[in-house]
Amino acid sequence: MKSSQWVVLGLCVLLSACNSLQQKPQAEGELSKGASEYQHNLDRADASYLGREYSQALSQYQSIHDDYPQDLHVLFRIGNIYSHLDKPKEAIIAYEKVLAVDTKKSKAWYNLGVSYMQQSAKIWRHMSEQIDPKDPLYKSSKHYSRGMSELINPDKS
Repeated sequence: MKSSQWVVLGLCVLLSACNSLQQKPQAEGELSKGASEYQHNLDRADASYLGREYSQALSQYQSIHDDYPQDLHVLFRIGNIYSHLDKPKEAIIAYEKVLAVDTKKSKAWYNLGVSYMQQSAKIWRHMSEQIDPKDPLYKSSKHYSRGMSELINPDKS
């Protein structure tokens, strides 16, 4: 296996492995009614997420996001849920929102990269399936389709 494939293999670990970001610690005495309600709602959303009840968790996180649009944990989880629900465009938007708030969030960068790689592989595969084999770009589309597939799933090639 080529060293570049090992690198990409490392990059293509399932998104579910990156399912959390650190939450901001609460200051002492900050547990007002609003903060305790926030924590209760967050705990419910996290429980739904961990139980793989993604539609329910998405609704719960979206509700929290409406009140706390800069909450990185919530934004990141929304991205992961969209990824699990095979909605890559929405996942990409969520990960980009995380990075707009904090460019140091490595898991958001990682998941964003994986999402874009998956989208790219899908595009090349569809192109090679749709265009005429006599088209001058057909050979390139097959080449890139195979290459992306090998990068994402090296054991299946």
